[in-house]
Amino acid sequence: YKYKLSEERKREMALIIKQFETLRSHFVESILNEIEKKFSLTSFDKEAIIKGIFDFLGKSFNIMSVRLASSILGAPHRMEYPSEFLSETEILRESFSNIDDENIRKEIIETIKQKLLQMDEKTSLFLYSIAQSYVLLQILNIDPECQSLQRKLFLSDMVIYLDTNILIDLLCEKSRRIFHETATKLIR
Repeated sequence: YKYKLSEERKREMALIIKQFETLRSHFVESILNEIEKKFSLTSFDKEAIIKGIFDFLGKSFNIMSVRLASSILGAPHRMEYPSEFLSETEILRESFSNIDDENIRKEIIETIKQKLLQMDEKTSLFLYSIAQSYVLLQILNIDPECQSLQRKLFLSDMVIYLDTNILIDLLCEKSRRIFHETATKLIR
């Protein structure tokens, strides 16, 4: 079956997207404005900060959504990724590690912490919409960070030439079992 959206539904979706874009811009601009009160930022700095903001949000919401989806579905949650063991402050530090100026980096982290602790309505709505999306993606078993898609795209046009050591390990399943398993995992 083919599904087609009505014109009314298309307009509703366009409005929702526009509202989300407005909320996102408000969130980012409010953080940048706070930082610019103390520091002069270049366009490169702003770009790095914006990238860091969404890196932090992505990692944080991915962790939270896995836990919530597991809880909703009644499935046990196993911590599988190293980032799941990090605190929010550690995720923030990691997300802004590319900012060279230590004072700017500290200000960014403190500004985001304050923004999250003292949320205005727009920030709350923005973060709530992200949280809903991430949890839904987890429940539907869709990869929110698109890691599997990235792997497929990266490897789809690639020709890989295997070294003979790897080929031997792949072929000699019984005599070199541990090497065979390692080579098999590598190829997958």
